[in-house]
Amino acid sequence: MTTTNGTFLVVLLVALCAAQANSSIISAATIRVTASSPTGEGPTLTVDLDTTVGDFTENEDGTSTWVGSLQNDVFDLGWDFFYDPDPGVSGNLSVTNNTDGTQLFSASTGVFSTIDVPAGTAMTGASTLSVADSDFSNTPATVMSPPGGAIFNGLITGTTERTLFPTTPPASFSLTALGNGVNVTFDSFAGETTSTALPNGGLLSLIHDFTLTAGDTATANSTFFVAPEPSGMALLLFGLIGAGLMRQRRAAK
Repeated sequence: MTTTNGTFLVVLLVALCAAQANSSIISAATIRVTASSPTGEGPTLTVDLDTTVGDFTENEDGTSTWVGSLQNDVFDLGWDFFYDPDPGVSGNLSVTNNTDGTQLFSASTGVFSTIDVPAGTAMTGASTLSVADSDFSNTPATVMSPPGGAIFNGLITGTTERTLFPTTPPASFSLTALGNGVNVTFDSFAGETTSTALPNGGLLSLIHDFTLTAGDTATANSTFFVAPEPSGMALLLFGLIGAGLMRQRRAAK
């Protein structure tokens, strides 16, 4: 597959499927990666992965974790996700652009709820976003929201409930690291309520959409939970995101 002519659209779909049986969760996670030209011309690359790739663990409390990585000519991918069917999803996603041009990436992961969550329920979310000149080309590395979109998107049954790092016309949100450097930012929300009901079996999704310059790495450490009271694990992960931000800021100085 050629990656030197034009910009490719790379779509990463990470979906966690869960079903309830005898009060336990039966889960299966999949990753689909599709790479193609935005104009529809040229080759298309589609890669489907299941939980035989990496390390997928179902916990006794119904939560699950999935850690893994994937490398190809277009990108390097690393993920470390935590899924809670109460419901919520949290974790780390890292993408390195291996081509010689800017790419558009979309990364989606989700969990099916095992409870009915009415509209008007509290939701919380946070994201630490970083970008690095990982090929040490001594040129600026930039991660940017797509036109009309946002980098962080929290969805309930396909409806966007909350975004972070959005495009604010006429400019996209962007984060740039100087040559051979790293830059990091953080945003969060709390005390807000959902506008969409999430039924038992409904899908809660966390989607990251962004463009990334050639040879560089973008990392998002994000969480999105919809529950009357976030679980202890959710609160712990929320705190770890903030702590990670502080460590990255100190390392970047």
